[in-house]
Amino acid sequence: MNIDYSDYTGTEVYLGNTRDQIGEYIDSGGEGVVHQCSRSKNKVVKIFEENRSKKQSKLQYMMQDSMTAPENKRDEVLWTTWPTEIVTRVDDREFLGYSMPYIDTSEYVKPQIYAKNKLKWNKSSQRKRYKPAINLTVTIRWLHENGYAVGDLSDENVRINNEVVENKTRVTLIDC
Repeated sequence: MNIDYSDYTGTEVYLGNTRDQIGEYIDSGGEGVVHQCSRSKNKVVKIFEENRSKKQSKLQYMMQDSMTAPENKRDEVLWTTWPTEIVTRVDDREFLGYSMPYIDTSEYVKPQIYAKNKLKWNKSSQRKRYKPAINLTVTIRWLHENGYAVGDLSDENVRINNEVVENKTRVTLIDC
């Protein structure tokens, strides 16, 4: 079923208390659509298509936690695209979804692509082979220890940074 999600482009919204406008369409998933923000280029919005009211209180709870990587707080590494603000329509203050940090997915690859293109089992160090899995495990462990469940853990929602910075392979969960 093809759904036209372009209806949201240009809609005036509040990201928390800040006014913005929904920009270009980026992608869609099972729960809704993701759009760039027109004025806040470092943010995107996820707009739910169904059951919005049931999701608002969960999002408000999630926004109480900072999702900066525990092992590297100084660098402010995004290890999830965690909700940051409730998004409401300006006209009627209807709850639409949430905003989250924008990550340039062109700088990240899915785990299978990383393994295929970056790792050669006999030529890669153990650190290079295991570091993404360890980082993903640390992320999921933190989420579980803080009362969260990862509801959609698939290779579609895990990204590994293309460039290993300072020998750190950065893993980010998207669509949390």
